[in-house]
Amino acid sequence: MVMWAEQRAESSLAALLVGSMPIWVAVIGACLDRRPPTWLLVGALLTGFAGVSLLSAPTLGRPAPGPVFWP
Repeated sequence: MVMWAEQRAESSLAALLVGSMPIWVAVIGACLDRRPPTWLLVGALLTGFAGVSLLSAPTLGRPAPGPVFWP
């Protein structure tokens, strides 16, 4: 799936999506278990989210050079 995404979007965007996968796994896992996450997990998720935000901050205000997805 990553190889398909890199054909349709920039490699940096694909890398950020792959880097955010542990965040999504933890959030979906907490929803499926119907248990609140531990404070350690919340801290780890916030640290991971801050890292992904820090990496993507330079490109957030810049328009995309072309279409992100091809029809």
